[in-house]
Amino acid sequence: MANENTMAPDGLVDPRFVLGAFRPSALREMAAERVKLLRLLRHAGGGTVAALVAPQAVSVATTALSAVSTGWLVGAVGSAHRFTDVLGPLLVLVGIVLIDRMAQVVLALPSAVAARRVDGAVRSMVREIALAPEGIGHLDDAEFRDDVERACDLGLGWRTRSPGNAAVGQLTLLFQVVAGLAAAAVIAVHFPLLAAGLLVLSLLMRMLTRRQWMWMSAMSDVRMSEHRKAQYFAGLLGEAAPAKDVRLFGLADWLLTRFRDAQLTAHRPLWEVRTFVLRRQGLTFTIAAASAAVTLIVLGASGQSPATVARCMVAAWAVMGLSWLGQEAFDIDYGVATVRALDRVTSRHLPPARDSGCPASTGRPPHVRFENVTFTYRGADRPVLDDLSLEVSPGETLAVVGINGAGKTTLMKLLAGLYHPDSGRITIDGADLRELDLQAWRARMTALFQDFVHYGTTVADNVAFSAPEHLSDVAGINAAIAAAGAEQFIAELPDGIDTALWHGGEHGVGLSGGQWQKLAIARALFAAAHARDVLVLDEPTAHLDVEAEQEFNDRVTAGAGGASIVLISHRLSNVRGTDRIVVLDGGRITESGTHEQLMDADGGYAALFRLQAARFAKAEA
Repeated sequence: MANENTMAPDGLVDPRFVLGAFRPSALREMAAERVKLLRLLRHAGGGTVAALVAPQAVSVATTALSAVSTGWLVGAVGSAHRFTDVLGPLLVLVGIVLIDRMAQVVLALPSAVAARRVDGAVRSMVREIALAPEGIGHLDDAEFRDDVERACDLGLGWRTRSPGNAAVGQLTLLFQVVAGLAAAAVIAVHFPLLAAGLLVLSLLMRMLTRRQWMWMSAMSDVRMSEHRKAQYFAGLLGEAAPAKDVRLFGLADWLLTRFRDAQLTAHRPLWEVRTFVLRRQGLTFTIAAASAAVTLIVLGASGQSPATVARCMVAAWAVMGLSWLGQEAFDIDYGVATVRALDRVTSRHLPPARDSGCPASTGRPPHVRFENVTFTYRGADRPVLDDLSLEVSPGETLAVVGINGAGKTTLMKLLAGLYHPDSGRITIDGADLRELDLQAWRARMTALFQDFVHYGTTVADNVAFSAPEHLSDVAGINAAIAAAGAEQFIAELPDGIDTALWHGGEHGVGLSGGQWQKLAIARALFAAAHARDVLVLDEPTAHLDVEAEQEFNDRVTAGAGGASIVLISHRLSNVRGTDRIVVLDGGRITESGTHEQLMDADGGYAALFRLQAARFAKAEA
């Protein structure tokens, strides 16, 4: 029978009766989490916390005083001969009630301010942690993304996952417990056993109910990925960028179906758990009813005066109020998950500080070597790069070619230190890249990827962000723009290089694809002019025609000023003039040489080049 009461038909176990639920270690862990919540209030500021504590302290005092004044009023009514005999106690009771209500009203503002300040501090902390690693591998970690979303308060569903709300709620709960203890002390003057029993039973009911609600919160947490999937489909339905495809291809119903399915997958198990919990409240109701019945019997049969009975009755009601889960309880149990997530993010992803150096620029491009490098993306079943070795000589223009998915972009991300090899090493002038100051190394290189960022800021910023320490170099920006062939169309913009390139913003301007490509050239040239001696061009012109891509490459090469250039292109005709071409296939370099050498070798490069040339000739015809 006990098993039937604690086990749902689908295998769910009632968390109130799980073996070890009340073990000392679990209680200590819960107490430690609550202390962490209170410590978060330091981010709210001393004045705000004081404004938060004062009304709470007033509420504690009014809880006990209202019971005492009620007893006083009842005693006065019993012996009164005229209204003026009860006027004093009545006014005192009314005044206490009004003060308590005013305290609750006053509490609303500092509560909101404190919660938002704590939330802001936590978000800033998470952003710093997310940006602190020098690589980007942690951003591929689904657990990291889930924890970041939890810690930053998504506001999923009907509640808000907010560490600020949880911290304020914990302070509120602390004062509620103190108020309950004060009310129990009023009862204990005459009925110490009744006071102790009511206090224990009220806290027990609260604990039992809280465990079930906390369990429900955890059930929702484990489905965070489904929540994120639903948000993704909702974004496709409501955002401007995908609107063309959605309407052109009639995808609205398909997206709505996927959105609904993701939402149901995320919420249906929670609905089942909620039904399971609601059907098992008999024990809680029994304890509540027994507490009320025992209180009435004890007080009624005590022989005490009506004043004493009334005083103890009001105090007993306040003690039993501890069993009620108010909004603060949900704020705590939903918000404490954010604190746990913050702890995990901090402990697992905050990189240790290190004091490392980077070979200073010698005035010439560095000598770069990939030595037996193997790399596998998180969750992949085979490596993208497998025992790869490659050398980039100082000042060399190197082309890396290969089919889509061969690992060309991965190679460049490893060069930039965004990922680290699983085995092997990358050296810069003989020094292992793992041991270098990556910020200093990145100050010597720049990269333009196929999906290079269109920053929603000015033309000048879009050029200078490749060397952001020189944002004020207006002459250098204009020189890069001129060398990129973008001078004419920028001169026609409303504010020249100060024009905001944000089509959706006020007074913003949108650019065509070709205009953005010219800005990309200017960005690369600006970097080359400011000591970036390794330039990586990772198919930033992949969607342009052959002539436009060739112009792009020629302009960057001409303005590189002797820097090493790594050029990735799927059009082999545009890499013919490079110093060396390497073919990446199966995670390794399979061919290396000049265009003529590779054509003479008659290998995979030659076959692919002839195939592309035949297609181009056919298109021309």
